[in-house]
Amino acid sequence: MNTASQKSTLEINSNTLDINQGLIPPRIPDAIYDEDHEGLLPLSLLGKPLRVEFSGWLAIRPGNTCQLLRDGALIGEVKTITTEQEGDPLFIDIPAEYLVEGVFAIAYRATNTNNGVHEDSPTVRLEIVTTPRGLPKLAPMKFPATVDCGLTSAELTNLGNQLVAEIGSYAGIYQHDVIRTFWGDIEGPGAVVTKTATGVNRIQVTYTRAFLQSLGDFDGFVTYTVEDRAGNISEPSLGAYIRLSLSDTPDCSAQSLNNVVDITLRVQTF
Repeated sequence: MNTASQKSTLEINSNTLDINQGLIPPRIPDAIYDEDHEGLLPLSLLGKPLRVEFSGWLAIRPGNTCQLLRDGALIGEVKTITTEQEGDPLFIDIPAEYLVEGVFAIAYRATNTNNGVHEDSPTVRLEIVTTPRGLPKLAPMKFPATVDCGLTSAELTNLGNQLVAEIGSYAGIYQHDVIRTFWGDIEGPGAVVTKTATGVNRIQVTYTRAFLQSLGDFDGFVTYTVEDRAGNISEPSLGAYIRLSLSDTPDCSAQSLNNVVDITLRVQTF
C-alpha cells in the first residue's frame, strides 16, 4: 500500500469510535467511596453543580463531543473537544437540579460528530440521601432504674461513678452515624455507630461523675439527635426525664413518681 492510500485509511479510521476505544468510568471526587459507602454525596454539596471527571479516550479528536448520562438519559451541557488528547483530564458538571434523593448510575457519552457514532462509558454509582434518621420519631434513651426517682451521689458511686444510657435501634441506622446527647440545652457525651451496633445491639453513652456534677441540680429531659454521614440531622428524640440529686436524698414518694410519669407522657405527645 502506498503512502497516499495509508493516509486515506487512517483518515477513515479516525472517523470511527469503537466500543473498546478506552472509555473508562468517570470519577466524582466529592462523593464518598469506601467500604461502607459507594458514592455517597455530602448534603453540603447539594444546590450547586457537581463535578464529574474523566480522561480523554483513545480515539479522541477535535470536534468530538461528550455529555453526561444519568441512568442512561443525557443531562447537562455538551462539551466539545478542542485541543484535548488521549489521557488529558476532562470534566463536566451535573446541574444542581439533578441532585435529588436517590441512587443513580452516572456515565458519559463520547460522540464522533463526523459520523454520529457514539459510545457510553462504564457507570459509577452516586447516592444522595436527604431523609434524616429515625422517622417518624426517635425513641427516648434508656437509663438504669436507679435514676427513676432521682440519682444521688451514693447511687452514682454504686454505679462505678458513671451513668450509662442506652439507645436502641432506629429507622435507617448505619455505621458512621453520629449521636449527640443533650441535657436540656447542654450537649453531653455522644457516640458513633459501628457495624456491631446496627443490629439488635444497643448503643451505649457513658456520663462520668465530673460531667454530671457540672450540671448541678439538673431536673429535666435528656434527648439525642442522629447525624448521618451525608450530614442529615434528625429531629430531637423523645425525652427521658432525669433528676440529679447528687447532694441530696432522693424523693421516691408516690407523688414525685406521678409527676415524673405525667411530665414524660406530656412530652411524648408533642
